[in-house]
Amino acid sequence: MRKIALLPSAVKQRSAELAEKLADSLEAKGFQAIIGAETPPDSPRSSGKGYAEITQAIAEAELVIVLGGDGSMLAAARRLYPSEIPLLGVNLGKLGFMADAQIDEIDLIPEALAKGHYRIENRMMLEAKIERTGTGEQVSVDPALNEFAFLKKTLSRAVRLELKVQDEPVANYLCDGLIVATPTGSTAYSLSAGGPILNPTLQATVVTPICPHSLNQRSIVLSGEEELHLQIGPGYGRELIMTSDSRNPQQFGMGDSVIISHAPYCTKLLRLKRVHFYRSLWSRLGEADF
Repeated sequence: MRKIALLPSAVKQRSAELAEKLADSLEAKGFQAIIGAETPPDSPRSSGKGYAEITQAIAEAELVIVLGGDGSMLAAARRLYPSEIPLLGVNLGKLGFMADAQIDEIDLIPEALAKGHYRIENRMMLEAKIERTGTGEQVSVDPALNEFAFLKKTLSRAVRLELKVQDEPVANYLCDGLIVATPTGSTAYSLSAGGPILNPTLQATVVTPICPHSLNQRSIVLSGEEELHLQIGPGYGRELIMTSDSRNPQQFGMGDSVIISHAPYCTKLLRLKRVHFYRSLWSRLGEADF
């Protein structure tokens, strides 16, 4: 693992400066470091070697280091899919659930990598396709590391969503929308909607309704190997927007079917620390008292 691409956030202050500092430190340890950017910033380093367009920067990389928040990590995961090149996050955001290093730990990264003091975590992803009614057209949806969300197009009406698992009816939700999340995504939108927290290394899927109009319609945790089918039921809203990790909206209408399954490839996260997931979780949520 000698070739490393660094992807600084385009919106976080000092990210490019920190990326340049880290690249210099990595090169001092014998690594090949290149910084990827849509438009390289105006800095002394960018006038010489060391910068490239993002696609070029990651083309031969054996590790990608992301300097930003969870949004930057999700964007990098989309770019890397399906290569399974490991990602290491340096948190410049707020919660930073997917990042392993904080900004004050950036100087420790080159030494840890040089000594092989790390481990790799495999994070499950989901894939989906929409089958259009009438035409039979199948529309592929970008894979999701966090979740697929189904959101109302109009504010005034609830929607009925019929869920089948392996072709067996499981739930009939009257709600404002639905979230189908991975274990990694269980601490994101699904958590905000009242869903459970899962260990991110599990192979499972969480289905969480948004504002369900019933006391007994709650989240369901399913095996990651099970295939989900969703359709809009009769009598209420007739159209939804489907997003993948809050991106790439797709129309989902009455009569259409969405099929969601375990993606064949995963996102690999490089971990330098041995901090237990639950300790890290409560620390990020501001609940730690130990």
